[in-house]
This record gives sequence, C-alpha cells and structure tokens, in this order.
Amino acid sequence: MSIAFLCPRCQAPLTVSDGDAGRKLRCPSCRGKLRVPLPQAVTSGRAIEFLCPRCRQALTVPAETAGQKQRCRHCRGKLRVPAPQSLAAGEIEFRCPRCHAVMQAAVENAGSKQICPACHAKVRVPATILSNGDCPQFVPGQKGPGRSPAQVAEGGNSAETGWTPEEEGEEPEGIPSLMTARRSSLAGLLLPLAGVAVLAAIAAVLLHQPAPRLEGTLTGERLTDIEFGPFRVPNEYLGAAKRSARDVISNLQSQPIRAVSPMLMLEFQGSPGGINVLIRCGDAAAFYRVDPRQDRNLAKYLDQENDRLTAARNRELTESLPAFVSALAKRTEDQRDVAGLAEFRNSVGLNSIVRSFGREVQAGTGRQAYPCVYEDAEGCLYFALPVDTSEFEITGRARSPRSSPDDPQFPGRYRVVVSKEPVTVKNETSDSKQKIRKLLRE
Repeated sequence: MSIAFLCPRCQAPLTVSDGDAGRKLRCPSCRGKLRVPLPQAVTSGRAIEFLCPRCRQALTVPAETAGQKQRCRHCRGKLRVPAPQSLAAGEIEFRCPRCHAVMQAAVENAGSKQICPACHAKVRVPATILSNGDCPQFVPGQKGPGRSPAQVAEGGNSAETGWTPEEEGEEPEGIPSLMTARRSSLAGLLLPLAGVAVLAAIAAVLLHQPAPRLEGTLTGERLTDIEFGPFRVPNEYLGAAKRSARDVISNLQSQPIRAVSPMLMLEFQGSPGGINVLIRCGDAAAFYRVDPRQDRNLAKYLDQENDRLTAARNRELTESLPAFVSALAKRTEDQRDVAGLAEFRNSVGLNSIVRSFGREVQAGTGRQAYPCVYEDAEGCLYFALPVDTSEFEITGRARSPRSSPDDPQFPGRYRVVVSKEPVTVKNETSDSKQKIRKLLRE
C-alpha cells in the first residue's frame, strides 16, 4: 500500500510507502522538508488508520470503533475515531500544506484557491486527483516536478525513491506547524484587542469625572392654613382585591379609619370612587416645603433616577394595597383597630400622595426622623415637623420590610434652612408660586 500526495512547496506529485506515514522527509524535487500525510480515515481490511489530531502520530484501530472516543497511545490525548470517507465522483481530495487537514474540492475548481476549514489559510486546489497509484514515484538522481510515469521507476519505499528521513521534532522548512499557525492567529487577534483596551483605558482616565456629590444647603419654608386632601388611592393597584374592596369602601364611608401621631393625622375615607386619603398636622406641628431642584446635582439625579424611583413606588403600592384591603375586610363592625395600620399609613396612605422621590427621603431634626407626607406636581416635598423647626436635614429613608433589594436608595444629605417668614398657601396664586420657586433657586 502506498500514499500519494503533493509536495506542499513545489506541488510535485509524490508517492511513498505507507510505512512512512507521519514521518518527516525531504522532497526529492525541491529538497524541502515536509511531513508525509496519512489519509484522515483509511480502511485496511477491518482496521482504520488515521493521524492523532494532537501529536500527528499514525494510529490503527478496529473498524468497529469508528465514531467512538479513545485515547492516543502516544500522547494519551482524547480523540474520536473518524469514520472512513470515500470521494464522490468528480471530487479532489488533498491536504492543507499548513495544518495537513484533509480538504475536498470539485474537479472544476482545480487551480483555484479555497479556505482551509481547520486553519483558515488560503490553499490552491491541486490539479491532480490524489489516489493511490495515480502519482509517479521518484528515483534517486531525478529532480524536478512534472515528469511522466515513463521517466520514473516503479517502487515506493523511502530507500528507493530518494526520500531522506529527518530527525523527529523538526518542522518542514518554510511550512509553519499547526501550533505555530494557531499562535500566529492568536497573536494577530490579541494585538488589536490590546490596542483597543489601551485606548479605552486612556480615554477613561481622560474623560473620567467624579460622580457629583449629593450634598449642600437648600432653602425651605413653613406653611400655614393648609391641609392636604382628600386624595384618591389609585384603584389600578387593587389587582384581584377589587371585588372585596367594594364592601371595604362602603364601610369606610360610614366609619373612616385614622392613623394618628403627635405630628400627623392621616385618615382613610370611603367614597363612590374608591378609597381617599386626608392628612392634617398635629397640634404641635406644621407643614414645611422644600424644592429639591434648587440644587443642580440633585436635579440631575432626579432626572436620571425618576423611572426607577417611580417603579419602586408603584411596586410597593401593588403589594401593600391588596394587603390593606384584606386587613380591613377581616375586621368586625364594632372593631376600630386595624392590624398593621401604622405600616399601611406609609405604604398605602403616604405612598399614594407622593410621586417618586418623596418616598425615598425623610426629614431629620436631632434624633427624630419624619417621612415625606406629600409631593406636588412640580416636585416640591412636604414634611410635617415641629412648629419651631428652623432647619432640618433631608436624607435617604430606611428600607421598609416590603422594599425590594433592587429599589434605589438616596445616597445624599442636604441641610434645609427654613425662611423666617411663613407662607400662607391659600393666598398663593400660580404666579406667586413661580416667583417663590425662582427665589428658592437663586
């Protein structure tokens, strides 16, 4: 049995004995170093011969093991035994001169270039169909490709054809090994990526600006002659509790529920349209108003986080409002107390009349913290604080048990200085409100 193939350098047709498969020899025509290929899967009786894809050593296994996984007896690497392949009519089979992978092409594509599926090198399709016995053998003393079969002697072993075995471990001259080709491709890929990474790092250093600090001083004002409400609790957050809410709303019309603290009184009322919320200050408290958009950094933060803040507020209402309705439905006619009413005051009552940012902040005076009780359409925040408050701090509110880990938490801290003259809200016109907002910003 002999192996026929083309020299990868001079394209001379060569034939050697099958005992030389996988060995490194010299071409008798161009004297170039090369490795004798072995067909990817050659059936010899009931055996399959092929090359190990890792160490390129010749292997022979029983034909019934085709498709099974085994270990190479030379390098102990895992491999899958290939199935024997046969050429279709009108096809050429040859090996890539770079990685020695078996390639196939139509006869009409002889002489054209194709891409090797293994190493992606451009390979010219040879004009000779490689099949055992089709290629002439070379004898000593004869050089140069293109000689006819009449000019060469028959035979086929390496001693008769002028093949010179090379030392193991050498690579064919001028033909990079598969590992070298892979390293070259990897280096060609990593160099541009490294350049991009360096440029990105430089751009990050040049363009990096520290995050704006959310701290500073705002101006606030104390309000007189004002109460808030009634405000409608949004019915769209009732969910599956809409049916049971009808009886609850009817009971609230005759028996409102109040959550009372020294600073604030919040009342849940029933109406034909749903549940309403009314808030009033306690006897020792007053409403204080502050516009957070006085500070540019804070205004930018609000614009960037508005969607997340609103989504967190809506998510809490979706969970807390059905639970509130369920708690009211369970109480008896003569029962005035509602379990968890203090929690529902914030999660349902106040959450219904703040928009987004107001839910996330609180006002602090000394060691006391007070929630935001209202947020108007212009984004101003309202707090119920002691009457004699001259300044307070706005900070992030502590997370409630119903808060999600993904909910935003305000990281800033602002000092609010209250103006000396109180503001009577009933005397405010739309123009005066705009003037006050302008003064607060200046």
